[in-house]
Amino acid sequence: MADLMAEPRKGARSIKEIPTEVLMALELGQIETANLVEWLALNPYHLLRSQLLQLDLFQSYKTHWESLLREAPKGINARQKHIAEFWFTLHGAHPQKNILSFGKINKSDTVRAWTAYSLMHQPLDSLAKRLQVIEPLANDPHFGVREVAWMALRPYVSEQPVEGLKVLASWFASPKENLRRFASEVSRPRGVWCAHIAFFKEDPTPAFPLLEQLKSDPSKYVRDSLANWLNDAGKTAPEQVVKLCRSWAKEPKDANLTYVLKKALRNLGGLERLD
Repeated sequence: MADLMAEPRKGARSIKEIPTEVLMALELGQIETANLVEWLALNPYHLLRSQLLQLDLFQSYKTHWESLLREAPKGINARQKHIAEFWFTLHGAHPQKNILSFGKINKSDTVRAWTAYSLMHQPLDSLAKRLQVIEPLANDPHFGVREVAWMALRPYVSEQPVEGLKVLASWFASPKENLRRFASEVSRPRGVWCAHIAFFKEDPTPAFPLLEQLKSDPSKYVRDSLANWLNDAGKTAPEQVVKLCRSWAKEPKDANLTYVLKKALRNLGGLERLD
């Protein structure tokens, strides 16, 4: 087990290649997933059982857990949400256990991901408060937790896109690359594994002043998100995206900016479209 806990740990290239002891450690919550393959391979309901045992709650919820296992939906995101609803219910039923606090600092990235969804089940009265609550997980060291964090907040940004931009403004300008990337991903017109934001599909221009802050970002992690944001918008508002990119292209040459422009325009004729 000591070798498994060594950092960094290289993940398997396919689910079949994951060693039995690694999968067992993942489902016991003893180690984090090393890549997307492991994230998809572990059975989150087996992991939930290990967490209930750790919290000394399994016997009380054994029948409920068995029901959750039987009713497990298809798809990793649907399963995460399914468990997160129960995780939040558990939090309310056992305040002395501090379930959400336990989840936020859990060794397992998957448990932290459930907690991201669970945090958004709280009856918070503003988008600003939701952003504040999700921040620790939005800046989590693990890629999977960060992805779930923005997906958990996204429905609320979709409901209030103009307010969302106002609240996210400080994150677009954050010195933390994870928060800059979060601001971009959570507001993408189309996004990945999530519902579209119709407002930005129809008119992405309200977001352009904030996106401009990222156009030469030193982080490839952020630049990729920005380019994908513009690529999303270009599918329904191509002229607005090309116009923006033309204005950026007139600025002094910058390798980071050129990277963004090329990737953003990949489905709109590439850099040649700017001539």
